[in-house]
Amino acid sequence: MDIRSVYNVGSIFRTAEGFGFEDFGLIGITPTPLDKHNNKRKDFVKTALGAEDRIKWEFFENTNSLFEQYKDYKIISLEINQQSEDIVNIGEFIKNNQEQNFLLFLGSEVDGVSKEILNISERVYHIPMKGQKESFNVSVAAGIILYILNQNKS
Repeated sequence: MDIRSVYNVGSIFRTAEGFGFEDFGLIGITPTPLDKHNNKRKDFVKTALGAEDRIKWEFFENTNSLFEQYKDYKIISLEINQQSEDIVNIGEFIKNNQEQNFLLFLGSEVDGVSKEILNISERVYHIPMKGQKESFNVSVAAGIILYILNQNKS
């Protein structure tokens, strides 16, 4: 939600499509594959490389409009905080909840996932860092969690 970079979003589309994911909700200031004139964005296409045509996506002004449509979905967030679990634990959680649908929240490049979303998340996961940096680029982090989710699909 509120991912600023069109290149990051395009890259996430490409990665998600490669793992067989089919649906995206884009929220707030997150760029969509189409510009304000409903034409394909060249900068988006540059990184998505056709995935924008194979991923069903919908734009939501805010999280409230998203939640109205996806009432019965559980929320998972990728963010590091005091309650977050190591991302390796997500597989067991998904396997134990195979009948459930999930919304995965990735945060903005600067602010991460909002406190509002973290407070209503069923689970919050983080990717352990070994170096001095505190986080990965959002598109890289998306690739890591999408890979793990793909491995645990039923």
